Amino acid sequence: GVVRKGSPLNMRGEAFRFGGLPATGSLPRLINFPLVKGEDKKQFTAAFSGDTQTYDNTQVGYVRDTLAKELAQNPAVEFIMVEGDVMGDDLSLFPRYKDVMTAANMPLYLVPGNHDLDFDAADDSNSFDTFKREWGPAYYSFDIGDVHFIVMDSMDYPCKADANVDGLHEGCDDDILSGATYNGIIDDTQLQWLSNDLSFVSKSKLVVISMHIPAVSFLAQFSTRGGMMDNMAEFYETVGCKRAADGSFPSANCERKVLMLYGHIHTTSNVVADESYEGWATALDSGILPPGRAVPNAPFPMIDTGAACGAWWDGDFDETGVPESWDRMGSPKGYYLIEFDGTDYVDTYKGTNIDISKQMSLSILSPEFIEWYDKLTSWWATNPGNDELPPVSRNDLPDTSIVLTENLQEGEVYLQANVWNGNLDSEVFVSIDGGDPLEMVRTQPGEGEGPLESLDPYQLEQTLQIARYAFQSTSGDPNAQGYRRFQGSVFGPASPRPGTFNIQTNHLWRVKMPADLEEGTHTAVVTTIDDDDRVFTEAIVFEVAEERPDPYWQEEFFPITP
Repeated sequence: GVVRKGSPLNMRGEAFRFGGLPATGSLPRLINFPLVKGEDKKQFTAAFSGDTQTYDNTQVGYVRDTLAKELAQNPAVEFIMVEGDVMGDDLSLFPRYKDVMTAANMPLYLVPGNHDLDFDAADDSNSFDTFKREWGPAYYSFDIGDVHFIVMDSMDYPCKADANVDGLHEGCDDDILSGATYNGIIDDTQLQWLSNDLSFVSKSKLVVISMHIPAVSFLAQFSTRGGMMDNMAEFYETVGCKRAADGSFPSANCERKVLMLYGHIHTTSNVVADESYEGWATALDSGILPPGRAVPNAPFPMIDTGAACGAWWDGDFDETGVPESWDRMGSPKGYYLIEFDGTDYVDTYKGTNIDISKQMSLSILSPEFIEWYDKLTSWWATNPGNDELPPVSRNDLPDTSIVLTENLQEGEVYLQANVWNGNLDSEVFVSIDGGDPLEMVRTQPGEGEGPLESLDPYQLEQTLQIARYAFQSTSGDPNAQGYRRFQGSVFGPASPRPGTFNIQTNHLWRVKMPADLEEGTHTAVVTTIDDDDRVFTEAIVFEVAEERPDPYWQEEFFPITP
């Protein structure tokens, strides 16, 4: 038989740090295995989570107390798929991670991510050897009912100098010993495999393709190395979408029904077919059109499935003892539940420890919030990492639900809704005090523009100051001072300062508050109707005042304590 020698030596001429693939020796002439007949389900629900990204055993515990715990209480789910970055570089955590996930009591499918790589691999062909040992193939497919699931490896590691011939892929270099990096691409071998695989799949089936680095992304639309795929056009064509003369891939030119799922960006993003952004057309050269004219649109729906770890397990602790970790565009950490019915599906985002009926967060953007935001972010930008006290804290932020009449009359106050799973087809409107609905407008039209500034006070209030920076003790354990993220990076001890935040999003809606609102208390009910005609509501109570009341204890009323 063929002799399988296992993983070669790594880039330093040593054994793989995490073992890679063991040698199997000579294989037998035949390998027999049983086939078990399963139920041909036309209706089922599956869970899809972006990056769990556990860098240490503490974070494996966070996965246990969030994703594993929630799925253990939902026996209706058929399987869970993690869309890459299962690990956070330390591949020795795989065994415990898999054991923790058995609590869900359902099949676990894994997608390879850039933090699941053998970083000491000398060649891309061996870059997922440890992943293959712990899970299985880096690309594969399977069927349930009328749905054909495909998992792809969208990474080239270590990327070499030939990937940087355009000068847009900094870090891709032949001198991998001085610092290797990865690039986003579906290689030719996989494209051929994908073509072969789809040749056996009826065009009447729904094809769901999962990968870690996406073909295109809203938030990473100008990332030319590792944020999106270099060969998105070739990928679309292999799936069965034909390019139009203007360089676009109209959804009408696709021969089958496709849904793409991905992770990597640490946020939710629900892109509909034919949506387009500036960076998709200019950031990368597709190799078909002249440089600077890549793919301007999405030929089929694409969902960034959020991240189970949110923004890398950042933020202060919630009531369960797990970091709040709001993601980069203001959604809570969590996962998607997708209900399949034949070739149709309904997708719902589920925030961890949040009832599934809650699908948005509401906030009021006013000049007073912007002033507070500007002071804090200017201080941080000018003095990153210093140990001085910030100019303002969250305690200095005026009550954002008290709106001044003067600001209303000048048209400077907006009611905002961050609809976590919202897309271009969502309807969002608000009724104030039961009045006629006011249409809310998405801050990103999705019509070829670049990312626009979209301040979301709900998220920013919780991420612009992280108290965990200031945590200290006399325990003598340096790891317990402040907190640790990533590969042991130190965050504190220091004065509270910003965590992970972002000011661009493609799922924020806003409307200017009416200038004629009377003084007093008001209720605004925001309604969103998604593309499956489901209705979700959320309310916010706010006040209108000529001037702000004194926020603190009025000591003048108690000169003498009785």
